[in-house]
Amino acid sequence: MTASGENIVVFAKRAVNARVAPLGEQIARARPAPGVEQVHDLRVAARRTAYALASFCALLECRDWRRLRKRARAILRAGAAVRDRDIALGLAADAGLGPASELAEGLAEQREAAARALRDELERKRYRRFAIRWTRRIDRIQPGGESSARGRGAAGTRRLDWDAELSCTSNAARLLPGQAARYLAHGRDACQGSRSPEQLHRLRLEGKRLRYTLELFREVYGTSLREILAPLKRAQKLLGGISDCDATENLIRERGLAASRGGRKLLAAMREERARSIDSFLAAWQSLAEESDPERLWERTLANPGGRSAARRG
Repeated sequence: MTASGENIVVFAKRAVNARVAPLGEQIARARPAPGVEQVHDLRVAARRTAYALASFCALLECRDWRRLRKRARAILRAGAAVRDRDIALGLAADAGLGPASELAEGLAEQREAAARALRDELERKRYRRFAIRWTRRIDRIQPGGESSARGRGAAGTRRLDWDAELSCTSNAARLLPGQAARYLAHGRDACQGSRSPEQLHRLRLEGKRLRYTLELFREVYGTSLREILAPLKRAQKLLGGISDCDATENLIRERGLAASRGGRKLLAAMREERARSIDSFLAAWQSLAEESDPERLWERTLANPGGRSAARRG
């Protein structure tokens, strides 16, 4: 059976397991030495797993489903403390603050402590033989069965109302156009509003949710999905730059480094960088609206999984 005709329950479990395996690999890779690249890749794998679980939580959520999501989110939290320092050190270097500066030395010490905490988390027994154990558990889960007594799920989770009796293609066509329309509406509001850090942060989270959900269905849509994912990724990258500046500013202020000479210099540089990133994001969003009419294009693409582009794929 091709993916397009696959039942959504089978598809969901296969999609989650396809993300559990890379997460297990990244845990093993980061455990002995969580360097910059290792932490970044670990967090990407954990985020993909967490979003896949969140996407299908209304369909298959049970104790094991929630437990695996809890593991992925614990990795994200522990890795975030390291990643935030890596980003701050990179921004400090870009601002001309060398590794011997007081600010950089302080951030490096914090990074070392956060890396130790991440290693301690990954050394816990729950992360041993991670992919093997969780693939077996996911395979046993059934909707409505004894192993899937449903709970409320994580606070704030927006549940997608999958129909367990339908194929993944039918479910995608039924639900995904609305998710894309929601994101585009939020984007318009953000561009026309005050563009506060909170507003842009919410849009970034909305974009992540949409992107990772769409990527679950890449094999169903084929190459036609590129028309959505490419501009979505560009917007996310620009919003990520804004978020990096905000997170670093909060970190510097929380640690009492804002009054130092290096802190003042870095804060000034980040204000300029944040303004440039916002201008770039607004320009990219305006270009998207003018060139491709995303509301119509995205809805048409997502309402037609298995179209000609996907058919040529296989």
